[in-house]
Formats: sequence, structure tokens, C-alpha cells
Amino acid sequence: MHDLRFARQIVSVIEETLRKEHSDKPVSLVTAHVSLSPFSQVSPQRLKDVFELLLEGENLPLIELDIKTMEIEIFCKRCHRYSKVKEPTAVCPYCKIEDIQVFIKEEFVIDLVEIETDASLFNEERAL
Repeated sequence: MHDLRFARQIVSVIEETLRKEHSDKPVSLVTAHVSLSPFSQVSPQRLKDVFELLLEGENLPLIELDIKTMEIEIFCKRCHRYSKVKEPTAVCPYCKIEDIQVFIKEEFVIDLVEIETDASLFNEERAL
């Protein structure tokens, strides 16, 4: 269910940006750069699939989705070490004990929406 919510947020930000700042310019390409937490329970491929389904029948320019996995900091309560992970885990990478604390600020962030027009390339930063 998170995948649909994230995909809708991306489409909403793109539509808003196009409407507010590029309604009078021919847009040739939109690239949405997003970051996913490894603990979000959404795979990059699943987000792309749901995103593409949402775009079917929409009157939008060509849109590319660039998805990166966030590094998440974890803390082991046993060995008192911090580490960063890009895969979901419940185990400390050092002592291999299941006693960690996960620090997640966001499960999903729209880092940047790039809009390419015939004249130039515009960058619009959006964070959720």
C-alpha cells in the first residue's frame, strides 16, 4: 500500500510543478529523483511498476523515475556501535546480535524533479 501512496505523491508533485512553473513551456522530459528507505517495505521495482500504472491515460510528458536506496543508521544496543545499512536488517553487522535501534527520518523522499524544456533544463527541489 505504501507503493501506491509514494507513486501518487510523485505524480502530484510533478503535476503541481508543471502547472505552476511550466504551463506555458513545451516540456520534453521530466525526471523525478526519489530516495526510498530500505525499511519502507517498497522495492524500487514495485514503485516503478505502480508509478507507470498511475501514468497510464494521463496527459503528461515523458517521465523517468530515478530511485535510490537511502543509507539508514542503526545502533547496536549490545556492542554500542553505529553502522549504516542499505538493506533491511534486524542484526548488528558487527556482533551479529538482534538488538538494534533503527534511525529513520523518512521512508520516502522526493529529492529533485528535473524538467527539461526545449529551451533549457530547470531544477525544482521538493522534499516530503
